[in-house]
Amino acid sequence: MLVGGLLALLFLVSRIRRFLRRRAQRREERRPASRSP
Repeated sequence: MLVGGLLALLFLVSRIRRFLRRRAQRREERRPASRSP
């Protein structure tokens, strides 16, 4: 039970990290565009 829970948490964390990374990348791409005159 404990092992299964840990594996599930790791999977969820890895998935959330990827989602956050995608959002961060999109924000970085938008920043330079807004900075440029």
